[in-house]
Amino acid sequence: MTLRLLIFMKEFSEFISKVNLKYKEKIGVAVSGGVDSMVLCYLLNQYCKISGNQITAFIIDYQLRKESTKEAFQVSNILFTLVDLSDLTINNSNSPFPTQLQYETFARIEKYKLLTKGCNEYKISSLFVGYHLSDQLETLIMRLSRGSGINGFASMSIISKFPVIRNIEAIGLQTVRPLLFVTKDRLKETCIKANIPWVEDPSNQLMDHKRNVIRFSLDKFNKRYHVEEKEEYEPLTTERLSRFMSHMEYHKNCVNSEVNEIINHSRVKFDKNNGICTLILPDPIPSFYWILQKHLATRIINKIITFIKCLEQPSRLESVLRFYDHILSFSTLSSKTSQILLSHNKTSRYNNITLNNVLLCYEKKVNYVSDMPYGNWTFCRQPFTSKEETKNIVIIQNGQVVLWDKRFFVGINFVSQENKKETLKDNNNSIPLQPQYYIRRLCNKDIYDIIEMKVEAIHATYKDIIERYKKSVPPIARFIFW
Repeated sequence: MTLRLLIFMKEFSEFISKVNLKYKEKIGVAVSGGVDSMVLCYLLNQYCKISGNQITAFIIDYQLRKESTKEAFQVSNILFTLVDLSDLTINNSNSPFPTQLQYETFARIEKYKLLTKGCNEYKISSLFVGYHLSDQLETLIMRLSRGSGINGFASMSIISKFPVIRNIEAIGLQTVRPLLFVTKDRLKETCIKANIPWVEDPSNQLMDHKRNVIRFSLDKFNKRYHVEEKEEYEPLTTERLSRFMSHMEYHKNCVNSEVNEIINHSRVKFDKNNGICTLILPDPIPSFYWILQKHLATRIINKIITFIKCLEQPSRLESVLRFYDHILSFSTLSSKTSQILLSHNKTSRYNNITLNNVLLCYEKKVNYVSDMPYGNWTFCRQPFTSKEETKNIVIIQNGQVVLWDKRFFVGINFVSQENKKETLKDNNNSIPLQPQYYIRRLCNKDIYDIIEMKVEAIHATYKDIIERYKKSVPPIARFIFW
């Protein structure tokens, strides 16, 4: 047993102190049965004996392998003396079983949905997960292979918003990763010392997964350097890669600080009511303007795309560059700027482009601010195609909240005068049934129906909303036409 590898409570408590947990606040922990989540349960149990917090462990049964239910039961037996337990099962019977290639994405989304519902049930706002340093390094190598930027190379945040928002319970939930800078070797040594067994997922040994190949390669490099003392393997050791991530974190924070400064003090308008964003750029663009600093402009455009599509992760750089190049190629550049950016000739034939369901429009009207002419570039959701129109009709029942178009949570809650849910009865068997409602985009016919209702309050409200919509959204991007 190597003493320096153990995780001591003083070190762990320093990580937890950054979360600012309230006294006796309930916390959750996601448990897979692996060494990372098992040691996390153990350390949280030790910490909560002092702090007074209450822990609930959520154990996910993926039901992908025959052994998964047995393993979930095994993990429950190990942990029942340490934490309160809640078993969550991914149900594959409600929809066609996904293919092997699709299952990883399917299981990930279903896992997050179950965890958020569990946290909501137990009134938990902080969910702890066992991501550790080795996980970070594997992700770093994968992003290096894809040519990511500094955001992808920087280390993860210990505390962040919940990563996947697919149900309303996820809003307001934060993810806590207290083991981010702890190696897997230290996790194993701590589990052994505490006499806590863990489950090894056999799929982690398969060499047909990229992450597994990277994991085994990094383990090999570390062994060659630390055990066999071969200096040539030092560049890909844990220490060197960790240092690289720290440098990227510093640069990311510097750039993000500058980006936020531009957004706060420049003419970048986010319109939450209509789901659009407008860049107001001078015409011509002077040489000193921020849009010409590519490292800043691409990040601002990325933020805009993330806002328009309600993305959980930033867009790929290729998409961002397409929009960036289009703006420069169609904008009027000052003579000095043109000399600097000779590569951006006016090659675009059209001033509107669409990419990945995001429409970028140039408004030909000119605003005058401080005696300088400005032009508007508006980013918005591309209007539905006929196929999308059908796909985006969602069924909802009274009392439900559903996600529509991956952007809006919509809920219905009708209560009758007797304070009971309205029901219908099936004529054949007299079983009470919930009425079904449909969510779809507002269309022209709906406007006429609202007008014909002749209910003054409703008419006035919709008229105000529609007028603001017409004023803000360019005609080509509108879902409703006049």
